[in-house]
Amino acid sequence: MVPDLTLFPPASCPRLIVKIGSALLVDDDGGVRRAWLEGIAADIAARTKAGQQIAVVSSGAIALGARRLGLAKGGRASLEDAQAAAATGQIALSHVWAEVLGAHGLTQHYRRDQKVMEYGMTVHSLDRHAFSQLSDALRARDDVVEFRISPTGD
Repeated sequence: MVPDLTLFPPASCPRLIVKIGSALLVDDDGGVRRAWLEGIAADIAARTKAGQQIAVVSSGAIALGARRLGLAKGGRASLEDAQAAAATGQIALSHVWAEVLGAHGLTQHYRRDQKVMEYGMTVHSLDRHAFSQLSDALRARDDVVEFRISPTGD
C-alpha cells in the first residue's frame, strides 16, 4: 500500500515523528506483528523517497523481552523484571527494525558526515511525574531532534 502523500505533504511537513506503541507492534502471544511492521517500513520508505525525514519512536521492547524471558505480567511485575525484559527485547526489536527497513534500502541509523550514529536508551522511573519532567526537558533541546529522539513520557 502506498501512503497518501497529500496527508502531511513533504513541502509543508519536512519531518515526521512516528510513535508506535506496544499494542500495535506486539501480538497477543508476545511476537512482532511482522506483516504490519513491513507495511509501516514501506510507508517510511515512500515518505523518505518523497524527501521527508522520518524518525520512529518504537515501544515494544518490554513486551518482546518478557515473552522471551517467560516473565509474568508482561515483564512489569517489578522494576527488575521490566529492566531485564527491556534489555532483552531491545535487541530483538532492533533486529526486526533492521530487517524490515533493510528490505527498502534504509537503515535505522542516523548518518552525518559519513559517520553512523545509533543510540538506544530505556529509562524507567517509579515516579511518573519525574519521567514527564525528563521528557519535557529533552523535548526542548534542539540536539534531541537532531538525533531523532522523541521523548514521549509514557
